[in-house]
Amino acid sequence: MYQWVNHIADRAPKLAKVHAIADSGIFLDSMNYATKESNYRKWIQNFMSLSNMEVDPPTPECIKANPTEKWKCMFAANLYPYIKVPFFSI
Repeated sequence: MYQWVNHIADRAPKLAKVHAIADSGIFLDSMNYATKESNYRKWIQNFMSLSNMEVDPPTPECIKANPTEKWKCMFAANLYPYIKVPFFSI
């Protein structure tokens, strides 16, 4: 949801009020304390290298801020500052 909220809002009719709510888990870019590895980060980096490398995540402002680390734009904590619509996080 975080990745697509601006895209959806930009395409909504002009009179529509768009709000968003996260309806699934939020994954953190954090290290596993037992193994000292960032397993989820590695998974996201691998996912992005295997699927549509030529297509950026749908938040251009985040991509511009992280041009060499586009994988960061898949994490909610990095995307949140670029969300333009009212967003409710649980």
